[in-house]
Amino acid sequence: MIVNEDASCRNINHPIIGGVQLNLTFLSLEQFEERTQKEIEDRARMRALTIAESIIVFDKKGIVRHMREEARQLRPDKLSSWQQQGIQSLALHRTEMIACRLEDDPLTAVLLMHTDVIHLLLAHYKQHQRWWVGSHRLLADLSTWDLEMACLVENFVTASEVHTKFQRWSAILDHVLQPLGGRQLLPARNCPCSRCQKAVALLLER
Repeated sequence: MIVNEDASCRNINHPIIGGVQLNLTFLSLEQFEERTQKEIEDRARMRALTIAESIIVFDKKGIVRHMREEARQLRPDKLSSWQQQGIQSLALHRTEMIACRLEDDPLTAVLLMHTDVIHLLLAHYKQHQRWWVGSHRLLADLSTWDLEMACLVENFVTASEVHTKFQRWSAILDHVLQPLGGRQLLPARNCPCSRCQKAVALLLER
């Protein structure tokens, strides 16, 4: 709630009104603008800006509504080449880790797949410059812009047999990597600083 004066307390209040518990924080307009600007400047941010998803109940001067419309035009930064390679590296590493456990330790393989599918979907959102919406809204949001991926995720979640689940996990992986040219072995690439170059050279000599 935006109030007339600066609020010295940033704690969240939880009043119950009409049987519904609310989460309320009181900020002045200046404090709210400052907080929103900090969110915008957080270049590593993946979630949509708070103001962009707000439902405005009352806005006498239209300032907050204008802030919301501006925020809705913003998109996450494009992936750098290093980030794209990081996705490829993660995909290759995790595929190998899961595949080698399918027979001897299937429960761990299933756990790894369920844990890693979120990382794959985060990479998918980053690749397409989409704001991350959280797991509770994921399928509904994917259905609005990538129905194929939504179906792949649904098929993965509902699979129970470990090999079937791995096949469907791999299909999600391939869909994520498709804009990056598919699965690729990464070329040797090391940090260019003198310290790392020297350390790698010594390691290779041995």
